[in-house]
Amino acid sequence: MLGHGSELPVLGLDADDTLWENEERFHEVEARFRDLVAPWADHATADAALLATERANIARHGYGIKGFVLSMVLTAIDLSNGTISAKDLGRIVSWGHEMMAHPIELLDGVARTLADLVTTHRLLVITKGDLGDQLSKVDRSGIANLFWQVEVVPEKDPDAYRRVLSRH
Repeated sequence: MLGHGSELPVLGLDADDTLWENEERFHEVEARFRDLVAPWADHATADAALLATERANIARHGYGIKGFVLSMVLTAIDLSNGTISAKDLGRIVSWGHEMMAHPIELLDGVARTLADLVTTHRLLVITKGDLGDQLSKVDRSGIANLFWQVEVVPEKDPDAYRRVLSRH
């Protein structure tokens, strides 16, 4: 990460689905999940159950792939009344591994835009999710050298942005 002079203004940027594609990975895995639990629930029921489990788990596990995988496992167990196989639960876990290893795909124009912005600003990533996963994505993005700092927050809301930006 760049050690820009403190005279440059700070520009805070989101990362997932702002700098690179992220949400599509979740949608792809959600489709696999719906197919996996199809013996016990239709797609709408599976989607609603998974969303409810994710929302219930956010306070405990936060956002990110690990919490998403845990929510899929718990939802599959619940929808199947405990009859889902260990092999199928293992498939869910493997989907999480795939998501974590997936190449980072920068959105069009991001590298060029950031290369311009870094000449006039200290670039600060402000994102939410699992700390390790988010830092890994920045490292694998190919643009980590453009960022002055990375901040991972539990929620992206006005208060979180104010807290982070007030420190910089």
